[in-house]
Amino acid sequence: MNEAITYRISQLCAEKRMSHSKLSNLSRVPQSTLNEIVQGRSKNPTIETLNKIANGFGMTLAEFFKDDVFQNVIEEETTPLKQTRKYEFKNYTPNYLKKNIEINKNNEN
Repeated sequence: MNEAITYRISQLCAEKRMSHSKLSNLSRVPQSTLNEIVQGRSKNPTIETLNKIANGFGMTLAEFFKDDVFQNVIEEETTPLKQTRKYEFKNYTPNYLKKNIEINKNNEN
């Protein structure tokens, strides 16, 4: 996701012929924070920060995320989980059912 955010910011800067410095000024996101995001060092930019960046581009956060790059990320991140996630089921039988099971076992003998 971070790579997609970085790509999207770079893409929009190129489209709008905007430097990161100008984006920082328009969005009111500190230059250092924007650099951390663009260079991939910020692993979890906040929604507030991303909203400010989107506003700096003159768009909403929804418009910022409305790009194929994010759809690809969603597909890549969810598909492997379905294929590789292993579930371990444990016996979490409620106590009232355990008592009924024990009673039934005793009645069978």
